[in-house]
Amino acid sequence: MKNPLLLLSLLLLAPVAATAQDFPGMPQMDMQKLQQMQQCMENIDQTQLQTMKKQQQQFEAEIKPLCKSGKRDLAQQKAIDYARQMMNNPAIKAMQKCAEIARGMMPEMPVMQMEKELESQHVCDAY
Repeated sequence: MKNPLLLLSLLLLAPVAATAQDFPGMPQMDMQKLQQMQQCMENIDQTQLQTMKKQQQQFEAEIKPLCKSGKRDLAQQKAIDYARQMMNNPAIKAMQKCAEIARGMMPEMPVMQMEKELESQHVCDAY
């Protein structure tokens, strides 16, 4: 993953509206699961998502200068701490439960791998 922080933002803020459309060739059972997942996602607290978006922007505003000033170790540790904090966020946990509905039809949510990827890749390499 080139930019795990960008991926997290996209995952959190991307609408799931496309799942409600009829896809040619998709079995009816799969379509029902996708619609159930969409309904589940619509129940996630939008205020929490907006708060997470602001936190993401603040985080990036803090990390970029650290990376540019050569404080890579500090930036990396802050990124790992941030990823851990996000994994404990109720909105993320709710999104994971929604994703379980469509399990097997879609790729796994990469958020779960964020901390592991940050340990193997450096956050500053994304900037």
